[in-house]
Amino acid sequence: SKRVRIPLLSLAVSAGTPTASDDVIEREIDLADMLLEHPDSTYFIRVVGDSMTDAGISDGDTLIVDCAIPPRTGQVVIAKVFGELTVKRYLTDDGHPILRAENKKYKDIHITPDMEFTIVGVVRSCIKRF
Repeated sequence: SKRVRIPLLSLAVSAGTPTASDDVIEREIDLADMLLEHPDSTYFIRVVGDSMTDAGISDGDTLIVDCAIPPRTGQVVIAKVFGELTVKRYLTDDGHPILRAENKKYKDIHITPDMEFTIVGVVRSCIKRF
């Protein structure tokens, strides 16, 4: 597969008053090396909906999801519940999984033994377009 190397400029970006700077290429970075720990089990998933806006994940964002990482409590995951994919924060209560939206409009999903439930992967990064 073709690898893309992108120049990393050695400069600080001011978020306040603009500052003068010379653009100097510090090195080149490979996005796959930077973003993908397990390339063969990593996927990009487009977000539809607003249930995770308080976590900085918005409708239209692209998530980088690693399916080789076992989920830990507190991580944002992609889960399949009754055949439907959802992005939520993974928590546990007495060993029972809970999927929590990061938007107060949505209720927690308490996973019970009779539910079809699988964690597909752990969200590693969120790509936003402006």
